[in-house]
Amino acid sequence: MTFSFSKEFSASNYTNVENAFIKEYLPLCSGQAVKVYLYGLFACQNPNFDLTLTELAEVLKISENEILDCFKFLEEFGLLGLVSSDPLSVTYYPIKHSQGSKPRKIKAEKYTEFTKSLQALIPNRMIGTAEYSEYFNIMETYSIKPEAKLMIVSYCVGLKGQEISY
Repeated sequence: MTFSFSKEFSASNYTNVENAFIKEYLPLCSGQAVKVYLYGLFACQNPNFDLTLTELAEVLKISENEILDCFKFLEEFGLLGLVSSDPLSVTYYPIKHSQGSKPRKIKAEKYTEFTKSLQALIPNRMIGTAEYSEYFNIMETYSIKPEAKLMIVSYCVGLKGQEISY
């Protein structure tokens, strides 16, 4: 089996999709999540393109809540950050190659107490979902207990102040 682009296709506009998304994440996503992810990439790569959440729902023929759920699902993999739902603001991140391991979705509920304690250590700013995801990923990857991670963060805050990030 072979695949190739026609001359006409090569001359047209296109949206870049990282191969790692197709290989590692696409099999884990629902059709709705793939639609939302790809349309968001399209919007990112076309700077004059601007849609509200309502307009996006109309274009994709799915509800606003389903779109937000898809963005939250994708955010748990660290593929993007849902900055705001009203107005809709999403930041796409480069895909971190997993070096042979399967991507995993981390259940934030597992770290409810950790997130409360972490926010208490850094009260001068709100910790975003993407930052929490990085902390969760580090703890999962290296089998670090939440209590130990909090001690590390506390040490870093003492050393560098509350403006630190992961």
